[in-house]
Amino acid sequence: MLICFFAFFGNGIYAQTSKTDSIKKVLNTQTEDNSRVDALNRLSSLVYSSNPDTSLELARQALDLAEKLNYAKGIANAYNNLGIGHYVKGNYKMAVDFNFKALEYYENTKSIPLAERKLGQGDAYNNIGNIYYRQGNAKMALENYSKALAIWFETGNKKGIASSSNNIGNIHAGNGEFDKAIEFYFKAADINSQTGNTGWQSNNLMNVGEIYFMKNDYVHSEEYYQKSLQLKEQIHDRSGMAMLLVNMSNLSLKSGKLQESKNRALKGLELARQVSAKPQMRDALLQLSLSDSVAGDYKSAYNYHKLYASYKDSVINDVTNQAIFKKQLQHDYEKKEAIAKADQEKKLAIAETEKKQQRLVLLLVSFVLILVIVFALFIARTLRTTRSQKIIIEMKQKEILDSIHYAKKIQQSLLPTEKYIRKIMDRAQTRTS
Repeated sequence: MLICFFAFFGNGIYAQTSKTDSIKKVLNTQTEDNSRVDALNRLSSLVYSSNPDTSLELARQALDLAEKLNYAKGIANAYNNLGIGHYVKGNYKMAVDFNFKALEYYENTKSIPLAERKLGQGDAYNNIGNIYYRQGNAKMALENYSKALAIWFETGNKKGIASSSNNIGNIHAGNGEFDKAIEFYFKAADINSQTGNTGWQSNNLMNVGEIYFMKNDYVHSEEYYQKSLQLKEQIHDRSGMAMLLVNMSNLSLKSGKLQESKNRALKGLELARQVSAKPQMRDALLQLSLSDSVAGDYKSAYNYHKLYASYKDSVINDVTNQAIFKKQLQHDYEKKEAIAKADQEKKLAIAETEKKQQRLVLLLVSFVLILVIVFALFIARTLRTTRSQKIIIEMKQKEILDSIHYAKKIQQSLLPTEKYIRKIMDRAQTRTS
C-alpha cells in the first residue's frame, strides 16, 4: 500500500483549460523571449502527471531557450520541472540532480527576485524530500520537508503549508499515529480545496483512505479512495490514478474480491504504461502477483513477480540511494563552503577597508607632519633672519653711538673750558677797571 507523498512544486499545476489555451497561444508565436520560456515551463508543469514525457520535452525546450537568453528564472524553473518529470518516470538519480540544480540556482542567482527565489527554494526542498520519502529514507525526507516548511511559513505560501501538512501526516502514519495522520491529511485537503488544487486534494483523500485501510476500516477506506479517484479523473492524472488503483486493488484483495482486485491492478498497470511511470508499473505488477497467488494461479503470479523484480531493480537500488545522499552531502558542503567563503571575503573586505583607512590616516598624518616641518623651517628661517637683522641694527646703533661719543669728545676738546672762560673774563674786567 502506498501513502502519497504528494505535492511536487512547479510553476502552477492543474490549471483550467482556458489557461492552457492561453499558454498555447504564446507558444504558437515565433518570438523567442522570456515570455516563451515562461509559457513552456508553465505548460510543462501542467502535464507532468498526465504525460511526463511531454512535460520533460517542454522543460528541455524551456531550458535551451532560457540558457540562450541568459534568463535565470527560466533556467531555474526548467530544472525544477525536469526534476519532477524524471521523478514521475522513476528516474530518481536524474530527478535529484535536476532538483539540486534548481535549488542552487534559486539560492545563488541574485537576478531572480527574492520572493521568487524563496518560493523556488521551498519547491526544491519539498521535491527532494519526496524523492527521499519514496526511497524509504524518512529522516532525510523530514529534514528537507522541514526546510521547505520554514520557507513557506516565512512567505505565507498556503500551497506549501498544505504540502507540509500532508507530509507531516505521512510521518505520523509511518509511526503508527493514525489519528494524527488523518488530522493533518484533512487539514491539507481543506487548504487545497480552498485554493483549487484538485490534484493535491485528491492525494490527501487517498492518504485518508490508506489510513482507514491500515485501521482495517475497509468501508471508509473505499469511500475516500473513490473520492480521490473522482478528483484524479477530473484532471486526467494517469500517474496518480495508477497509484490509487493499486491501493484499491489491495483493498479488494483484503475484502476477498479477487477478480475486482486483479481488474483494478490491470487498469493501474495500463495507465502507468501510458505515462511510462516505472514506480506505478512496479507496484501494479507486485499487486497482480499477489492477486494471482491468492487466486491459485501460481504460474501467472510467478511471471508477474519476475517482471516486478526487474522494475524494482531499475527503480530503487542502493547505488541510487547512495548517489542521492551523496548529492545532498555535496550540496550541503558546497553551501557551507559558500557561506564560509562569503564570510572570509567579507572579513577580507573589512580588512582591506581598514587597511585603506590606515593608509589614508598615514597619508594625512604625513601630510600634516610635512606641513609642520615646512612651517617650522619657515619660522626658523624667519627667526634667523630676524636675529641677523637685530644684530645688524645693534651694530649700527653702536656705531652711531660711538660716532656721537667720538664727536662729542672732539667737540669738548675744541671748546674752551668753563674755567678758562672765567679766567679770560676776569682778566678783561681787570683791564677795564
